[in-house]
Amino acid sequence: MEQATERSHFSQEAQVWKQSLRQTQQELAWVQEELQQAWQEAHRSQQELARQDVELVRVSGALNATQKELQDVQGKLNAIQKAASSLRVCLNADCCPSGWLLYRGKCLFISTMKKSWWESYRDCMGKSSHLLIQDEWEMWMLPQFLQTDGAKYWIRGRYWPLGI
Repeated sequence: MEQATERSHFSQEAQVWKQSLRQTQQELAWVQEELQQAWQEAHRSQQELARQDVELVRVSGALNATQKELQDVQGKLNAIQKAASSLRVCLNADCCPSGWLLYRGKCLFISTMKKSWWESYRDCMGKSSHLLIQDEWEMWMLPQFLQTDGAKYWIRGRYWPLGI
């Protein structure tokens, strides 16, 4: 009888252990399922991250190209502004200061005094002007009165007409 009681007690304990094992197996299955879902979500996230990395590289390249283009345009704009500010185009004789001559939209000052290049340069600076530069005015563009009487003029550090 004692053994029957003990067997009954062990049998009940075995039932509890079986029940606990089933519950643990069920919990393990849930955890495995959740782990599988988490792994799938992580995999999808990695794929999305890879797609976004590719897009970032593409957008960065486009941005770099656009920035270079902007710098080129800004450089051209600065050059145009510089060129435009250096042009003093006049449309009538009243726009030149007294003693200056209007020729092809620019005001020219012809000094009657013979000066060195440095003296001429300083004189121009004092008049908020600059010496005539050959690149700006080709010889064929110089006024006829500058090409007569064998007169010489400073143009870019040399007497003009050249060779005289």
